[in-house]
Amino acid sequence: MELDTLGGMARRTLAAKYESYDAALSLQRQILCYNKDVKEIYYDVEPQPEEPEGLAAEPSSAPQASAVAAAPIVAAAPPAGPAAQVLDEPVKAIDIVRAIVAQKLKKQLTEVPLTSAIKDLVNG
Repeated sequence: MELDTLGGMARRTLAAKYESYDAALSLQRQILCYNKDVKEIYYDVEPQPEEPEGLAAEPSSAPQASAVAAAPIVAAAPPAGPAAQVLDEPVKAIDIVRAIVAQKLKKQLTEVPLTSAIKDLVNG
């Protein structure tokens, strides 16, 4: 099979190089092929049945406490106001060179002025 060629190569490599290592650590490796092992690769979530309304209206302290504890943490939304429009323009070559020099010298971009030579920036 052409689709399982890499899987076969991986199995042979694992058997040749890692079999004793895996046995010593009690590891079990699994080689999966996307067209044969679909159920193992993809996680399919089944929809949860909805609770009847009569059960949800009953007061109970234990389910409420667990519902509060299980509530996801939601980040605060940014303020809903008009966003400033940013012009779409190509990046200039001088900005790219300046960013690379700043990275290599481990300096902030503002610490690499366009008027200085690299020799001056590295002090010699």
